[in-house]
Amino acid sequence: MKPSSEIHNLRLKELDYVRKDLTPLNESWFDPRYEGRSIAEIRDDIAKRYKEAVGQKVQTKMVMFKEGVVVIDENTTMEQLKNLAVAFEEKFGIKTMQIHIHRDEGHQNSKEWKPNLHAHMTFDWTKPNGKSIPSKETPYAKMQTITAEVLGMERGVSSDVEHLNAVQYKNKKEGERLFALQQQNTELQGQVEQYQQSNEQLRSENEELLLKAEEIRKAVAALEDEVRKLNITRKGKQAVLIALNKITNMFGKSDLQLEKEQLQAKVEDGEKKLAVWQLKVEKLQADLERRTAERDAARKEKATLERTVSQKDKEISNLESDLIKSRKESLRLGRIAEPWNHVLPDVVKIDRCHVVRTPRGHAIQLHIEGNNPTLVNVSYENFERYRKAEISLDHLIAIYATHEIDVAVARKIRGMSPTERKVAIAKLANTLFHALSVILYPALAANVSVSHGTNGYVGIRHKSLDEIIQELREQGFKVHY
Repeated sequence: MKPSSEIHNLRLKELDYVRKDLTPLNESWFDPRYEGRSIAEIRDDIAKRYKEAVGQKVQTKMVMFKEGVVVIDENTTMEQLKNLAVAFEEKFGIKTMQIHIHRDEGHQNSKEWKPNLHAHMTFDWTKPNGKSIPSKETPYAKMQTITAEVLGMERGVSSDVEHLNAVQYKNKKEGERLFALQQQNTELQGQVEQYQQSNEQLRSENEELLLKAEEIRKAVAALEDEVRKLNITRKGKQAVLIALNKITNMFGKSDLQLEKEQLQAKVEDGEKKLAVWQLKVEKLQADLERRTAERDAARKEKATLERTVSQKDKEISNLESDLIKSRKESLRLGRIAEPWNHVLPDVVKIDRCHVVRTPRGHAIQLHIEGNNPTLVNVSYENFERYRKAEISLDHLIAIYATHEIDVAVARKIRGMSPTERKVAIAKLANTLFHALSVILYPALAANVSVSHGTNGYVGIRHKSLDEIIQELREQGFKVHY
């Protein structure tokens, strides 16, 4: 959890990506165990408990607090998020300190406002002794599953997320690097082509200059021949030849030859640069090919992993399905072999009872003779036991509807004749409520309502006969036993 968490969540600082007119729609909830205390005070309390338990100060690297962001929709309520906090604490021991629903974040596109609806949950990630809860005790995938179930979301498909994310991250980075290399390679190829064109132009200009120089030399040589044929003094001929030689030197060396040498130097320099760039291109091309091969190998590895994970998911799903089928068959056989441990009294219309999803989780749609249909909420833990066929629907109803069943049985038996009553009570001995028979006799004799108990069958205990008789006597009834 970042130090600035509370500042952000409570909007104690202005943010440029929120709509102030929607900020009043935000909601916040503080667990009473933490309300009124700063994070620093809570940290000091944890450190104190840690020192008392361990005998030394808290290590600076220990994680005390974490924060999670839950994506919600416009129908998600604070009550649902509080139920999620309860589920986390029951399952993992994680205590939720604060919940903040943000409805003022989002972005404006060309036509409408697109809200980013979410909730921040800040957690006390420590045990009662002040120690941090290990990561292996808080599997994030399981937390996501619980979140989806409590908030009525559609759960994503589980996979080897950590490993696949690493492969996907590597693929992404390699793709970006390959793209950059390809761009750089394209630019270098363009520069190489530009140097090649420049060199070709220099070669062409150099050849033209060489041709001009050759033409001038020929012209001077022809003049020299003409001078030698002239009928002038030897000294005069020498003077003309010297002048012509100067012309040759001036055009050939001073201008033409010098420009030729400069052009030749440029050509050689261009060829050297071209060789350097070609070497760079070759290295980049080799690097590109190597990284392309690595990317392809990573893609194949990813595909293999995804197939393996998918296969394992199918195997796990099949095993879980087989296990549930086996448990259901075991419960069915139990109903036949030991009905007193599996069957409810006939006042419960078991064929009309179902477990249904509700905004808060799951509930039993209960149908009891003489009563209107009702919904009875069940805990996440017991719903999971029922879903996995660890307990039957009869057991689930017995856990949550003991009182209603007791009253319905007493109401039905009270209106019977002694003979009918005896038969009805005998039938109760073959149900989960077999303890009712010893309770109903004194209760019916005194003509009073049957007192409901707690935890006698599947975690239910009725009051003992002595307790009931004592209560009746204390209330002024005369009970002969």
